[in-house]
Amino acid sequence: MYRLISPSVFLLVTAVGLSATVSYHEAVKLAETSRFTSLAEQASNSIVSRVGNHISLLHATRALYSANKGEVSEQAFSAFVSGLDLSGEYSGVQGIGFAKVIQPDAEPDIAADLKRNYNLDREVWPESSEDLRTAILLLEPSNPRNIAALGYDMYSDPVRRTAMQSAVELKDAVASGPVELVQEITEDKQAGFLVYLPWYAPGADESEEADENPLDGFIYAPFRAGDLHRAALEPGAQLPVLVETFDVSGNEPIQLYKSGGFESRVADSGPKVIVSAEVAGRNWEFNIYPTRQFRDPSDYYPVYGLGVGVLLIAFFAAALSHAQFRAGMTARALATANRQGLEEKELMLQEMKHRLKNAIARIAAIARQTASNSEDLEEFSQSFQSRMISMANAQDMLTRSQWSRADLRELLYSEVSQVLGDDVADEALSGDAVELNEKATQALGLVFHELATNALKYGAVTDAEGVLSVSWRIDGRGRQRSLLIEWVEKRAPIAIQADKKPGFGTRLIDMNIKLELSGTIEREIGESQTRILIRLPNASVS
Repeated sequence: MYRLISPSVFLLVTAVGLSATVSYHEAVKLAETSRFTSLAEQASNSIVSRVGNHISLLHATRALYSANKGEVSEQAFSAFVSGLDLSGEYSGVQGIGFAKVIQPDAEPDIAADLKRNYNLDREVWPESSEDLRTAILLLEPSNPRNIAALGYDMYSDPVRRTAMQSAVELKDAVASGPVELVQEITEDKQAGFLVYLPWYAPGADESEEADENPLDGFIYAPFRAGDLHRAALEPGAQLPVLVETFDVSGNEPIQLYKSGGFESRVADSGPKVIVSAEVAGRNWEFNIYPTRQFRDPSDYYPVYGLGVGVLLIAFFAAALSHAQFRAGMTARALATANRQGLEEKELMLQEMKHRLKNAIARIAAIARQTASNSEDLEEFSQSFQSRMISMANAQDMLTRSQWSRADLRELLYSEVSQVLGDDVADEALSGDAVELNEKATQALGLVFHELATNALKYGAVTDAEGVLSVSWRIDGRGRQRSLLIEWVEKRAPIAIQADKKPGFGTRLIDMNIKLELSGTIEREIGESQTRILIRLPNASVS
């Protein structure tokens, strides 16, 4: 329970602090969005206002026509347009022109006017099956792009024709849908549109009661959308925005403009503002994105600082709560440790007592059996001493492993090398790594000692023709798994006494294998070979 206090304090303070940090972050983000929304509206208003300013020029041009009762020469028109400063304050428009409404049979008159005004040999173009034509008669300023448009019948194009018809119906300036201007004579082409203002014959009344007055033509302005947007957005300090403009008046939106280098300049994240506007009878939609320069990382430094401060406060609060409970927890831990120490000490004493009793009982049994099978004191002393050394070796291995397990190879090597020598032990042993439990270690230590002693006495394995081979492996799986040890002595042929009774060593081996370890042992004793097969159950292996 005490362990949960410090984490709980840390999590509680962190949760409250991070909640405040998130709220602060959202406030900064909201302020950023509000600021960008203002910039986006400023950008869209700038574009719409510039179109409105250009439409006011069309009304001024219509006033010129009204003042001169429609009799405006090319020189007067050129002088008037030159005074409008289209390349300066009113940049973004390609020019101002007049398209005269004629019947198809009046096309030669237009060609004559173009020859007289611009010294241009050109007829009305392109060919059209419409019963009405609106040929461009005047277009200023006079430059190669505008000269290329003279004589063009705008009524022949469906998009332009729709806009002109709407202008007549509304008796006001109306923009066309996106088109490619006939001025686009270079490879640098842009989407464009036109704005038409109807002009009626001299003496006509333009009020609603004068709907029957004849239409003489259209005062119009061609726009390149890219030039218009740049003129609206780039004067002075350039706004940190990127713009996509679409004409959405039809069934499908048509792109009019997209800021240059859009993909490389747009911010990876940030607000997006969509502004809809009505531009001379058309519906435009501005999708406005921030540039990479819009977001100032320093705006979020206080947020990051607050977050770090919250974590520090939470850490110190948790540390303080931990310190308050540490003394009590330490006292409790010391009391528990003392109690456990006493319990472990008592357990160790009981374990030592139990092991000593078992060892004394084993030693007493070996002493009795050794004494009963010894001819004299010297033979008893040698046999008893070697068996005690074998027990000591097993005990030493168990002590090194904290009385839990011992390595089978190490145990075999210890007993075989003790009796037969290191050279015999090095060559004789082969098998996988196997660990024995405490009980099997003590029992097999005596068994291997007796087998090695018998091999020395009767097997002649140390003679020139004698060979000892000890191998082992794990046989079977799961509960059927067992340890299989094969002891083979090869020697020169000797006579075998068939009726010889087993001695104490043999009985000691059987007692340890069968009774102590619940295993089996098989002996095959021939004139030139002794083979002993020991099988121990899975419980003997750690």
